[in-house]
Amino acid sequence: MRPRTSLAARMTTALVLMTLAFESTGIASVAPRQAAYVGGTVAVLGAVPDRVEGYLKTTDDVAVMFNAIGPAAANLAVTIPYAQITGIRYGQRAGRRIGATIGVSVVAGPVGLLTLLSKKRQHYVTLEYTAADGTSQVAVFEIGKDSIRSTLIALATRTGKQVVFLDNNAREGW
Repeated sequence: MRPRTSLAARMTTALVLMTLAFESTGIASVAPRQAAYVGGTVAVLGAVPDRVEGYLKTTDDVAVMFNAIGPAAANLAVTIPYAQITGIRYGQRAGRRIGATIGVSVVAGPVGLLTLLSKKRQHYVTLEYTAADGTSQVAVFEIGKDSIRSTLIALATRTGKQVVFLDNNAREGW
C-alpha cells in the first residue's frame, strides 16, 4: 500500500517547484547579479574550455573589468579600457521552461502546464575593442537579469558609444 502524502506536503512541494520554475537562473544561465564570458578573442579566457563565470565591474572610471570566479578560472581577470571600446552590441535569447514545466506538471498535474507561459531570457553584451597591440578584439558576456540595464547604461555613458540592439526583443526590453 502506498503511503498518502498530506495536502500540505503536496502544496509545499508544488510551491517550491513553481518558485524554481519562475526563477530565471538555471544550469545554463548566469546568476542575476553575475556575468559570464561566453566567447570571443580574449586570450586569457580562451584557455578555459567552458564558459567563465564571474563579475563584470563597470564602476571604474578607466576600464570595464571582468573578474572570473570558480576553480577552473581562479584569479583570471580581464580589463578593457573604455577608450579602446569601439562598439557595444546587446541581444537576448528567450526560451520556454520545458524542464520546469515537466517537473511542476508531475506534482501539480495539468495546472503545471501554465509554466510554459513563462520565458527565461538570457542577456548578451558584445564588446568590440582595440587591444594594446592594435588588433581588433571581441568579448561576449552573458549578463544577469538584475544588472543588464545598469551595465548597458554604464558602458554607453563611459565609452560615449551607442548600444546597438541586435533584435526587436532586446530593443523592447530596454
